[in-house]
This record gives sequence, structure tokens and C-alpha cells, in this order.
Amino acid sequence: MPTRAYFSKYHFIRLFKNIYGKTPHQYLIQVRVENARLQLKKGLPVADVCYAVGFGSVTSFFALFKKITSCSPANYQQTELKRQAEMQQSPLKFIPGCFARKKEWLRNRNFQ
Repeated sequence: MPTRAYFSKYHFIRLFKNIYGKTPHQYLIQVRVENARLQLKKGLPVADVCYAVGFGSVTSFFALFKKITSCSPANYQQTELKRQAEMQQSPLKFIPGCFARKKEWLRNRNFQ
């Protein structure tokens, strides 16, 4: 038997918004966009990512992704894949200097 809270959906939405600062629908969109970001970093096609994270159309996915991240899914993916490639080529650019010095990575000329 399902558990019931015994209050209206409007009251639930109000309680949810007071706790999380957004409505359940806004929260769900944020979670879907965060999951999409992870999928896009893997290099999957934008349309596949759109449907995999639960959006019904590429157009709505594109608009909501851009609204939340300030860039299109394709641009985000391109930037992230470029960043990953750069991390592979020059990992020390992405490690704080104090940490690299402590580990003595800066003395080792082969590690760049």
C-alpha cells in the first residue's frame, strides 16, 4: 500500500520550495541538465543525451540547457572535450602549483 502524506500537492510544492529553493519541476530540470553535462563530457551525441536524461524534445533540451549553463549543449561538449584533451597533454596546467611543488613534480622534467 502506498504511503500518503495527507496534504495537497500545492502544499507539498510550497514545502519543497521552502526547503530546496525551487519547485520540484525546477529541481528535476536541474538534475537532468547536470546528468546531461556528464553525458556530454563523454562525447555522446546531443540528441542521444537529450532523450537519455528524460527530455521529450531536442528543442526544449537545448533551451533549458542554455538557460541554465549559458551555452548550448554542443558548445559545452566541444569545450569540455577540448579541455579533457588539454589535460591529457599538459596535466600540470590543471594542478595547483603548491601541490605540484609538495609532490616534487616540478623537478621531474618528464612530467609536464
